[in-house]
Amino acid sequence: MTIPDYFEAPLGDRGIRLGTFGSAEWKGVDPDEPRRLVGGHLRLMLRAPKLRVYDIWAEVDGGWVQLNPVPGQADAWANEDLAEARIDRLRLWVGASWDMTLEPAPPRKSTLVEPEVAYTPPHGADPSLPPGSTPYVPVVEGEPPLPSERESVRIPSRVRQWVKDARDDVVVIAFLEDWTQACAGAAGHGWMVGLPRGEDLLEVYARTAGADRRIPDHDQGFARWLTIEVGRATRSGLLDRRELEARRPGARLLHEALQNLVRALADDLSVDFSPPAIVGTASRHEWLVDDHLAAAVDNPVLTPGSHRPIFVLRPRLARGVLVVVEGEVV
Repeated sequence: MTIPDYFEAPLGDRGIRLGTFGSAEWKGVDPDEPRRLVGGHLRLMLRAPKLRVYDIWAEVDGGWVQLNPVPGQADAWANEDLAEARIDRLRLWVGASWDMTLEPAPPRKSTLVEPEVAYTPPHGADPSLPPGSTPYVPVVEGEPPLPSERESVRIPSRVRQWVKDARDDVVVIAFLEDWTQACAGAAGHGWMVGLPRGEDLLEVYARTAGADRRIPDHDQGFARWLTIEVGRATRSGLLDRRELEARRPGARLLHEALQNLVRALADDLSVDFSPPAIVGTASRHEWLVDDHLAAAVDNPVLTPGSHRPIFVLRPRLARGVLVVVEGEVV
């Protein structure tokens, strides 16, 4: 049985037919403006027992914005960037439901020179999916991948082995769950982080460009990638002091979760989100200052070339005395 990767329909249709599998309806559309979601929130009612929705995207002026599941609210999706946006259409990414049995794929002989690692469904993935299937992975930025693009993104066996080994570590799994809770906690403070949940993090990293060339040290490669992504998410949309103060408690949760997860993967790696009292020339090999943003949030220059940091944009990642990723402050 073949299931399309996604279905899409204009937001104003208030629903969509999912082939022969059933249908889906949504609520939250502004009654006075059929192309706008009230507050950027959408409630999905899925009437297709053999399907489940992995993710939802909204097309806005030719670009795509990814909605996030709302913690603690079943079938609710949201993105604050869509609060005032005019949405052309919604795209629902779907897969088989947990109780749907698919016909197993015929056995295939591997033509790879390197030894293949036995397929293990990712954490949270449908175990009934054939081994040749590529499960959907949330996208951090950009537009939703087309089916042909998804098929071309394959995880090399050595990277897949690293993911499997990490998933076999109960401590790593616990801190991946803590990461999800930290993102939910940040959302509770009004900040939708926009980063993958814990159950998706390892697979998202494994599909990043160049992951197959980071052998033999995927622990550091993953830690470096996630530290940089945390920095990007933390500064996204940060324009003034008011937003900075609102984001502070969520950023603290995220930094602590990052620290614990990195330490669980490799105890010789460290994450530091406590910068020195003054970041000047002596600290610039470990900590950077975003002078432009510091001015925007009214943090004046303490002395020429130095700042008293008031907010951590990106923690510092180090392996012993080696700084892998500099921290960044305003």
